Order: sequence, then C-alpha cells, then structure tokens
Amino acid sequence: MPARQASHVWRPEHSTGGKSGDCQPQANNDLLSVQAFNAAQEQVKSCNKLADAQAKADARQQTQEAKMDKNDAVKALGDLFK
Repeated sequence: MPARQASHVWRPEHSTGGKSGDCQPQANNDLLSVQAFNAAQEQVKSCNKLADAQAKADARQQTQEAKMDKNDAVKALGDLFK
C-alpha cells in the first residue's frame, strides 16, 4: 500500500519568520473584524437605550391607566352608597 501524502505541507512562508507583507491581508481582515464588532456593540447599546426609554414610557402609561382605573372603582363604590 503506498504511503499517504499529507494534504497540508509546511512551508517556511507560513511561519512567523516569513515576509512581513504576508501578514498584511490578515491584519486588514482583523482590523475590519474589530471595527465591525465595535460598530455592532454601539448599535446594541443604542437599541438598549431605546428599549429602556420605551419600557419607562410604557410603565408610566400603565401607572396612569391603573390610577384612572382605581379612581373609577372608588367613584363607582361611592356612587353605590349615595
């Protein structure tokens, strides 16, 4: 049976001692990935701020509605004893 050849052969240019230009595309890709990650983080922060503001507005609205419902119930009870 013939010996199997490795699918990946180590070459000196793949090591850290290769040409510095070999790293440039990877560095650019890494920079773009970092920038995209930072942009995504900022977007999440903005969305969280909007969601918090909306939740507070909803809570205020629900509180107002609950107060109105309570006033209506008190008024209805008061009308029963007139």
